[in-house]
Amino acid sequence: MSGVRYERCTEDPAHWFVSMPGLPVAADGASFDEAIDEMIDALREYAEDWQERLLDAPNHRDNWGLVQLISISDDEQLRDWLLGAEPGRGDREVATVLDRGQLRIHPIG
Repeated sequence: MSGVRYERCTEDPAHWFVSMPGLPVAADGASFDEAIDEMIDALREYAEDWQERLLDAPNHRDNWGLVQLISISDDEQLRDWLLGAEPGRGDREVATVLDRGQLRIHPIG
């Protein structure tokens, strides 16, 4: 997973786009927070689609770890993950998707 990309719209600087390179998941919103909320919804939809039909597709098969992360995370945890919250601070947890679909869980602020 190569991370999350955040971009402002050049025509409307208040408008934001969020994407994850290498995944068919993207979202946009009239504000940064709205774009992140939409991305959380898009990730949940992707996880559902993956469970229903994409798990055996060669270009989606290796996203098992991401789907598990989405499945075990609440919206606040996904928001923290998307925003790159630092591990080791606080009493909540976030997961990192490692190579070959493995997950690493760590506490965050």
